[in-house]
Amino acid sequence: MFIIIIKAIIGWLIFMVIGTNIIGFIIRNLPKPSITEYLNNQYVKLKFPYQVWPNLFIAILFIIIAIIYFFLLYYFWNIGVTISAAMVMFSRIPDLLHEIKTGLKIRLTSMPKSHLII
Repeated sequence: MFIIIIKAIIGWLIFMVIGTNIIGFIIRNLPKPSITEYLNNQYVKLKFPYQVWPNLFIAILFIIIAIIYFFLLYYFWNIGVTISAAMVMFSRIPDLLHEIKTGLKIRLTSMPKSHLII
C-alpha cells in the first residue's frame, strides 16, 4: 500500500515536470498578434526584432511531442491517466499567459490580489 502511494506521488511529479514544460514551449513559441500602442491619438504598430518561423517550428514540434505524450499515456495506461496528465498540463496556461503579458513570474510575494486578467 505504501509503495502504491509513493508511485502515485512520483507519477504526479513526472506529469508536472513534463506537462508544464511541454505547454510552456508551445505557448511561448506561438506567434503573437501584432502589438499596438496608443500614441498621439493614433495606434502605432510596434515591431519586434525576432523571426516568426523558428518560433513556429518549435511550437509545432512540441505540439507533435504533446500528441505523442498523450498517445503513449493512453496506450500504456488508460484514459484516466491521460486526462489527469492533460488537466495538469493545461492548468499551467493562465499562469503562463500572465507571465508572458507582464514579463514577471508569479511568486508568493508578488501574486496578484484578485483574479488574473489575461
